[in-house]
Amino acid sequence: MYLPTWLISLQKIIELCNRLSRDSQYHILSDLFVDFYASILIFRSVHKSRGSTESIDFLDLWHKNMAALVLTYCVITKDTFRIERLYYLISTLLKEDPLATSEARNIVLASLPELEENLGRVEHSILEMDDQRDFYSISIEEQKSYFVDMAKNLGMDPDDPESEFGHIVEMALKNYDPTDIMINCASLFVHYRPGGIIAQSLRMHSAGGMHLLICLKHGHAQGTGNLLTQLYDNSEGPDLGFSFKQQSCDNCSDCNRRSEDWSWSLKWYESAVEENKELLNKYKF
Repeated sequence: MYLPTWLISLQKIIELCNRLSRDSQYHILSDLFVDFYASILIFRSVHKSRGSTESIDFLDLWHKNMAALVLTYCVITKDTFRIERLYYLISTLLKEDPLATSEARNIVLASLPELEENLGRVEHSILEMDDQRDFYSISIEEQKSYFVDMAKNLGMDPDDPESEFGHIVEMALKNYDPTDIMINCASLFVHYRPGGIIAQSLRMHSAGGMHLLICLKHGHAQGTGNLLTQLYDNSEGPDLGFSFKQQSCDNCSDCNRRSEDWSWSLKWYESAVEENKELLNKYKF
């Protein structure tokens, strides 16, 4: 069951879920709620960070009660796919509340004790999300796979052409690693400035926002919310003559290509941002 989240307001989602509950249409409710629960949690996270406490208090009570109801139905029908999907989403609250999964765990294990190991694995994956040491040690492709899996679990499938949030994730994946741009000159630097609810939810450096391509030697800079590769060199596109490469690089006598075995990494990037912080802070895009 697919409904584009951007077409339905939060109020209408709540009203529809409540009506389905009153009418005991739990099979439809479980489809709807599991599909939309990620968006509800994202909405809650954004507004909580903005200090909207009254509406968040109401939403917290509602979504917890509804999640418990839907989870109970999924347990009764032994719908393990939705049980694990819903439990994953509930587990994303563990970092702010260590007891966030207690009720859900009890609901599941009271009838399906064989799922205990699965639930533990889900909780562990959430709690280990921000372990930078482990994340630095895996390859770029493994990092991207991690974000794809997380995005899909949160209902933002980059492989779904109909998903607006998924499209933002797809763009972030394409912009994830700027090696092909930065290898052309040691002075080239991509400064990521993520923004929006997708970046907040995934904690992904290349999601949303406005990203800058900067010459650290001469101070040239251009920004984009689109593809970095097009910003750097769009010589075959409509911006002929206006790409960063054509305006700032082609006639530069200071070009110093990086070694062919050089590659960008997240750990290198965070160190380089700190090293060039004073210069980067001058750009107020």
